[in-house]
Amino acid sequence: MGGGAIKLALWPEQRKVIDAIVSSPLLIILKARQLGLTWLVAAYCLWLSMTKSLQHNLIISMGETEAQEFIELRMRFIYNRLPDWLSPHLLKDTSEKFIFRHIEQATGKPLDSINQSLPTTPKGGQSKTPSTLVIDEACWNRYARDVYTATRPGIEQAKGQIIVISNSIKTAPGWPWTRSIYQGSMRGENDFRRIFLPWWANPMRPRETFKATEVRAGMTDEDFSQHYPETEEEAISTMLGSYFGRTLARHNQFLKGAVGDLLVGGKRLSEIENLQAHLRNTDGEIKFIQDPRGILEVWRFPYYLAEGWRNEWYTKRYGIGGDVSEGLGLSWSVAYGIDRLSDEFCFRLRTNRIDAYRWADYLYILGKWYRSATTYTERGLTYSDALICVERTGPGQTTVKRLSDLNANQYVTEVPGTMGAPLKKTFGWSETAQAKHDLSEDLRHYFRVTHADIYCPILIDEASTWIQVEGTRRLEPEEGAFGDCIIAAGCTIQASNFLGGSPQILKPPLTGWKARLKKEKREGRAWAL
Repeated sequence: MGGGAIKLALWPEQRKVIDAIVSSPLLIILKARQLGLTWLVAAYCLWLSMTKSLQHNLIISMGETEAQEFIELRMRFIYNRLPDWLSPHLLKDTSEKFIFRHIEQATGKPLDSINQSLPTTPKGGQSKTPSTLVIDEACWNRYARDVYTATRPGIEQAKGQIIVISNSIKTAPGWPWTRSIYQGSMRGENDFRRIFLPWWANPMRPRETFKATEVRAGMTDEDFSQHYPETEEEAISTMLGSYFGRTLARHNQFLKGAVGDLLVGGKRLSEIENLQAHLRNTDGEIKFIQDPRGILEVWRFPYYLAEGWRNEWYTKRYGIGGDVSEGLGLSWSVAYGIDRLSDEFCFRLRTNRIDAYRWADYLYILGKWYRSATTYTERGLTYSDALICVERTGPGQTTVKRLSDLNANQYVTEVPGTMGAPLKKTFGWSETAQAKHDLSEDLRHYFRVTHADIYCPILIDEASTWIQVEGTRRLEPEEGAFGDCIIAAGCTIQASNFLGGSPQILKPPLTGWKARLKKEKREGRAWAL
């Protein structure tokens, strides 16, 4: 505080944390700045080493200096102000180690307890069997994930304890791991006990004026949100560090759609081995069936299936975009459809168990299901499938080729051929860094301007962890996060843009149109709306 040592008087919010610190094998504390939690944990480690023999406390922080300060400026500071009768013999006192000697009563042999700071490296405490691991300033530790992974087996062997302490700095190198551990606790996916402390846990900060005072001192709203979060939701959100930023803030009206599979000609699409032969031998009628294990989630069915449909057909109403994986259980294949009239995503297809060839079959059938009208002819309406835009990755090449074999309605660009050769057509969206920037920027524009709700929470969660790598133009998900939904949604926007214009109701021709059509055909003139 700058005014000398003062007697420790716990704040009410600090008191609430003590039981968790003492009793939790796995504990993560996410907090605003300057709430004294590092001091509390330092006092706890000191107490453990003073009162228990064979205690080994490892401290790792954002850097070696900070880890040493945990011992030198906190533990030693507290120890030097304790009465002599309270502590055992201090055997070693350096910036890296603080060792107390305990004597076993039965044998008279020494049983030392060690407090040790370690350099911040990926190995962490790999060769140690610590009783307690403290990862302080976790969001700033670029090796936090490696440290935890390397040290966890030793902690498990010793039946010990791990305490993670962190602020919520979205651009810090260790934030993705810290956030994933905290969110895993929220979802019940790990055994960490979590604690969040807001900025007002410091009672000396007036709730009415503290933020205004900090802003007047030059802190932006974004900085304040990171350093002084007020709620758990604000703390774990990475929106401010995301490429998409605050454009995500209003997209929180998530909706569970109808989950299932498609029947094609009376048979599940997932069970059809040869799609082309099946379509030749059946009527090819497409129906939706509900199945909680299905990979298709529908928020809006094709408009011509809606109750109360007035037999009005639209042109250019649907686009589909997709990202393609190998289907080996690692990354995901994802596709979205967009209703260009309402400007909303109407379905999501997502799996990591279908190969790129079969993935094309799904996209093709979805394109037929979400069809639009094209023209009136003498025989009636003609239709066009939804336009499909797939990122042309390695497995994406397989999907694009299969879609071509199926004669699907695909996104196409013209690229220069070899010297002197004419332009050649290329299906799908390029995988270059510039193409990924264009994809992301158009998706960010969509997030910003659309009036439609985005029903998919997976998309928004991935968007919140989509970043531009510092010092480069590379766009990618944070470490440990996925970006497949981002690519799929971006390709969907490209499909919509490619179609151009807005959907229009296709009006029937005037009376006598069949006779007019015959006359113009006889005269050799093409006719269409």
